[in-house]
Amino acid sequence: MRDVFHRAVGPDLEVVFSLQSGTPVQFVAGQEYSEPISLRLTVANRASEPALYTVLMLAINHQLKVVNPSSFTLNTASSDLPAPMYQLNWSVPSRMPFVKGAPLVVTEPSLQVAIPARHAGANQAYTIMCTIVAPGMEHRAFLAALLLSDTTLSLLSGRLELEATPGAITNQEVAQLASSTLGPATTPP
Repeated sequence: MRDVFHRAVGPDLEVVFSLQSGTPVQFVAGQEYSEPISLRLTVANRASEPALYTVLMLAINHQLKVVNPSSFTLNTASSDLPAPMYQLNWSVPSRMPFVKGAPLVVTEPSLQVAIPARHAGANQAYTIMCTIVAPGMEHRAFLAALLLSDTTLSLLSGRLELEATPGAITNQEVAQLASSTLGPATTPP
């Protein structure tokens, strides 16, 4: 019920991860990492209230190499986490607000990552988490899993439900969530 009430008075943002389905991963002999893989993050607002000021935090599995962080900058205050944390401050007037019915790609140019060459031919999963917050809206977390099967990459993603707490989630709670979610790569079942 509280979530429905908040949608009526503030923005209702969601992050969508995308990757071309069945993306082939190219490993070059003698290289430590694969050729870069492009990921796209799109933010949509499902409420009538625009989001004029938004902060996105992106945590990327420590085994992936970030080749191009796109518009995100490395958040050095989070250096004690098992995964690098990147931040994007999105605000008017330099950027369009997030408005209902007009999703915006926030990774232009594309966010690019590379996979360790030692994982070529294996089945591995790499997690990426994005949290988003704007005035009038509580933190939301979205999780993506890059699934490597031999040399083909696919993506699973969705919203990660955070426990309801009074007030907004703190940066420390985001860091703890990232720490528990973004540990070492695992082999999918």
